[in-house]
Amino acid sequence: MGIPDSSDIYNRHRSIGGIMDTNIVAITNLLSAIRECEHSLEDLKGCAESYVTHPSANSAGLVGMARAQMILAASEIPVI
Repeated sequence: MGIPDSSDIYNRHRSIGGIMDTNIVAITNLLSAIRECEHSLEDLKGCAESYVTHPSANSAGLVGMARAQMILAASEIPVI
């Protein structure tokens, strides 16, 4: 087996760094998708409150659109 030379150490470090970079990107994407879901949920909450206080076809349509936006945002959450 012997003592690793500098190129072995460099390649091992580079490999670990690549894994860490991949994890950082995955976690960043996950946080971004969660943030988007939070925004969509706030939109849905606002539309639902509007519908409850002033029920109409327009406010019902807004609830439906906000719900669809929420579902779309949730489907973008990556699986790690």
